[in-house]
Amino acid sequence: MSTEPQPAARADEDVHFRLAGPAIESYPSDAEGPVDYLEVVSDRHGPLGYLWASSTRDAAGFVRRADGGDHAANESVAWVRDLRAARARGVPAGELLDFFARTPLPLDPDASHYGRVVPGPRSTASTLSVLRSIAAS
Repeated sequence: MSTEPQPAARADEDVHFRLAGPAIESYPSDAEGPVDYLEVVSDRHGPLGYLWASSTRDAAGFVRRADGGDHAANESVAWVRDLRAARARGVPAGELLDFFARTPLPLDPDASHYGRVVPGPRSTASTLSVLRSIAAS
């Protein structure tokens, strides 16, 4: 038996992907102007990030904290799933923060959350870039 490395097979034709089902709709992930947000924390891992929404653009998303590590990264995946599920239910972006503050997680059965939304008054950042800066510091 040879232990020599075998050359990897290489394709020399373009790969073409075909959508296998309906597109999954989500909220736009960019916003102009102020965004409202709530903190998402884990009892074991501390602050993970911020769930934000902009009613002026009907946009929403999750910004993970830079110091949240792998748990914050995983939390962002769970929020992608739950934001898509909220969109499918017709929840307007302007109502999302209140909706998720009172709705048990996960909304999508495949979303696996480490954290929870901290209930309470919303905070407002003047722009999404400002919120991203807060999350990065």
